[in-house]
Amino acid sequence: MKIFRKTFITVFSCFLIIILILSYILAINHIDDSENALIEQNRIHARLISKQIEIGYLQSDWPYELLSELANRDDFMFWWVVKGDGAIYRSDDVSFMKTSAYEYFPQLKDQIELDDTIYRNNDNNYGIYFKSFNYGNEVWTIWIGFSLDGVYFTSMNIITTVAFIVISTLIAISVIIYLLVKSFTNPIVKLWKTVSEVGKGNFDVRSDIKSKDEIGQLSTEFNTMTINMKESQSKIEQYSKNLEKLLRQKDEFINQLGHDLKTPLGPLIALLPIVRKNTTDPKIKEMVNVSIKASIRVNNLVKKTLKLAQLNSTNHQSNFKKEKLATLIEDAIEKNNYLLKKSNIIIKNNSPKGLFVEIDALLISELFDNLITNAIKYSPNGGTVSIESIKKEDNIIVSIKDEGIGLDEEQIKYIFDEFYKTDSSRHDLDSSGLGLTICKRIIERHDGEIWADSEGLGKGSTFYFKIPLKSHKNNKKIITNSYKAIDSKIDKLLDSF
Repeated sequence: MKIFRKTFITVFSCFLIIILILSYILAINHIDDSENALIEQNRIHARLISKQIEIGYLQSDWPYELLSELANRDDFMFWWVVKGDGAIYRSDDVSFMKTSAYEYFPQLKDQIELDDTIYRNNDNNYGIYFKSFNYGNEVWTIWIGFSLDGVYFTSMNIITTVAFIVISTLIAISVIIYLLVKSFTNPIVKLWKTVSEVGKGNFDVRSDIKSKDEIGQLSTEFNTMTINMKESQSKIEQYSKNLEKLLRQKDEFINQLGHDLKTPLGPLIALLPIVRKNTTDPKIKEMVNVSIKASIRVNNLVKKTLKLAQLNSTNHQSNFKKEKLATLIEDAIEKNNYLLKKSNIIIKNNSPKGLFVEIDALLISELFDNLITNAIKYSPNGGTVSIESIKKEDNIIVSIKDEGIGLDEEQIKYIFDEFYKTDSSRHDLDSSGLGLTICKRIIERHDGEIWADSEGLGKGSTFYFKIPLKSHKNNKKIITNSYKAIDSKIDKLLDSF
C-alpha cells in the first residue's frame, strides 16, 4: 500500500502544480486583457473627442454626442476638459467647472507628461486616462475617470471559472491517476507479498501476474527461481542430513578411537615406569624411556583430539559464570611453575586484580594454560613473559607476550589451523599441533576472537584474545562426565612419575 500512496501522491502533486501554474497564468492574462480593453476603450473616446475639438468646433459646439456616449458607460466616473493651467473648462458635472483639477488630484500637479498616460488609484479602485490636444495657442487635456470595479468583477468571474475548471480537472485527473497507479502498483504489491512468503520459507507459493509487460516477465522469472530454490532446498536438506550424519559419525569415531587408544595406553603408562625401575641394563632402560615418552606423547595427542572433538560438537554446552580473571591467570601460572623454574623464565602479570568476566572457567583456564605453556616452551632460558588485560568498551582484551623464536607472516596465517606446527626442527616433536586450535575453539565459544602478532623470526610473539565482559550464551552445565572421568584417571597415572 505504501508504493501506491507514494506513486499516487507524487503523480497527483506534479499534475496539481502544473494545473495551478497554468491556471494562474491564464487568470492573470485574462485580467490583464480586461484591464487593457477598458483602457483602450477610454483611449479611443479621448482621441475622438480631442480630434473633433482640434478640427475647429467652436466653444458652443463641443462633441456632446461622444461625451454623452462616454457618460452612458457602466464604468464611467467623470470627464473633464482641463486647460493648461489646470482649470476645468468643461465637465460632465457643472459644479466642477472653473475649479482647478489639481485641487482634487494634487499628486498630478508636478507630473510633466499627461498625454496618453494612466493614473491608477488602487485604494479606491479607479483610474484616469489623459489625452492632450492643441486648442488655439494652448495645450489642453481631456481627463476621463473610470472605475476598475468591472475589471475586479471580471477577475472574480475568471477566478471562479478557473477554480471550477481546476477542481473538475483535478477530480477527473485523480480518478485517472488512481486507476493508472492502481494498475501499475497492484502487480508490484502482489509480487511483494509472494516474495515475503518465499522469504518465510514457503517455496510452494507462485506469482499469478500474467501481464505482458516487464512486471509480468519478472513474475515469470520469479516463479522459475522459486521452483529452482525449492529443488535446491531439497538438495540442501539432503546434503545437510548427510553432513550431520557424517559429523555425528566422525565425532563418534574420534571419541571411540580416543577411548580405544586410552585403554591400552593406561597399562603402558602405568607399567613402563615400573619396568624402568626394575631393570639394570642401560640399553633396556634407554628403550623404556623412549617408550614412556612416546606413550605420554600419544596420550597427550589423544586427550587434545578428544578435547577438540568435544569443542567442535554441537552437543557441547558451556557453564558461564562471573569469574575473577586474575585468579584464573594466577592458577595457570602456578600450574606451570615447574617449567618456569626449569627454564629460569619470569612471568610479569600486569592484569588488574578486580576485573570480573562472565566466562566458562574450565575452558578459559585451559586457554591460559595452553598459551602460557606455549610462551614458556618457545622462550629462551632467562626470558620474560608478560601478561596484560585491559577493558575496552564491553570487552576484555588479554595479551601474552614472549621473547621467543617469533613468527613470520606465513606462520601467523596458519598458526590456529589443526595439526599445524611452526618449528618441526626443535619443539614440535612434543607438540600435537592442536593446542592453539583448541584455544581458538574456546574463544569462539565465548563469542570472541583470537589472533597472533610478531615482528619476525627471533623477535618474540604476542597472542591476543578478546571476549565480551558479559556472555550471551545460555548457562548450562558441560555434558562431558564420561570423558572427564577417564581423563582424570589418566592424569592421576601421569602424576605418579
